[in-house]
Amino acid sequence: MKIGFAQIESSSKFEDNLEQCLEFMLLAGKLDLKLLCFPEMHLSDFFLHRMDNHYPFQHAEGIPGPTVERFQKSAKQLGVAVILNYMEIFNYEFFSSAPVLDNTGKILGVSRMIHVPQIRGYYAQNYFTPSCGDFHVFNTQHCRVGVLISHDRHFPEATRSLALHDADIVLIPGYLHSGQDIGMYEAELKTIAYQNCLYIGMCNRVGVEHSVEYIGQSILVGPDGKTIVKGSNKNELVVAEIDPAYVRQKKKSSPYFTLRRPGEYFNIIKNV
Repeated sequence: MKIGFAQIESSSKFEDNLEQCLEFMLLAGKLDLKLLCFPEMHLSDFFLHRMDNHYPFQHAEGIPGPTVERFQKSAKQLGVAVILNYMEIFNYEFFSSAPVLDNTGKILGVSRMIHVPQIRGYYAQNYFTPSCGDFHVFNTQHCRVGVLISHDRHFPEATRSLALHDADIVLIPGYLHSGQDIGMYEAELKTIAYQNCLYIGMCNRVGVEHSVEYIGQSILVGPDGKTIVKGSNKNELVVAEIDPAYVRQKKKSSPYFTLRRPGEYFNIIKNV
């Protein structure tokens, strides 16, 4: 099956970003993609690099809401399942949320960022509440999809949770800027894919915002730990093929699953 990563160059104009995303949806439909992933916070500029910005809160929505309804209509018309990421308001709190829509436009569910950092250049705690219990796997028509948001990928327990719930692919709305270690970024995703016997894909934004250069290079890695495709640093749709049956075959033969000893792992869930 064909999947895609929409490397968006976003701006501070919400409606312009939305229209650009819907154009990527149209292109995905023309190319007969079955699944499309967008980058982190693709409907806004990357406000997380700034400590205090009231702009994103005015566009926060519930799920369902007007924005996701636009994508639902597009997903149904084009037959494309899609992973989004934007600011959600839920129970008077704000979350970095990823609605997952199937190819009929149905909302399969929502994954929310669980590990919310507060580090130089990524002030997520100024904007988002950490979620709980959101390691969900969603049944699309063609494969089982897990979602991690940005920094969630750095925690091995997160991906293993999705793998144990039989995810065929884990998709990550993310970002990558020129100051990051590109080699480490790719090595990490290769390791995650190999040890969990599944496909890992991360979709990144591009462009220059507030003197920060986002460099794209969205990537898909296979269950064998090998890179299948990597995007450029341009605004583009990155396309690749996956085979969910290969994932199931790898999981059956892999020692990472057949030799697991869950009873020995108790200490990692204790606050020690």
